[in-house]
Amino acid sequence: MTDPILQALQAAAGDAPPPPQGRVLAVKLGYNPNSSSVGSVVSLLFWSATAGALALNLTAALLAKRREPPGDEG
Repeated sequence: MTDPILQALQAAAGDAPPPPQGRVLAVKLGYNPNSSSVGSVVSLLFWSATAGALALNLTAALLAKRREPPGDEG
């Protein structure tokens, strides 16, 4: 059994020109140099969110400790 959709795709691909052959023009070294401008800030966003979560939790812990009634040391 042969799939008619697969046969149609193979027939259409037979008429297509071969893909162009390219070459690497340059390779840049360093911190994330070969990515798009959006892709290069993903790690910055991750570390900013991590630092923000740390600051929020630290502030919440300090405020919770400050609100404990005296003599409640368990």
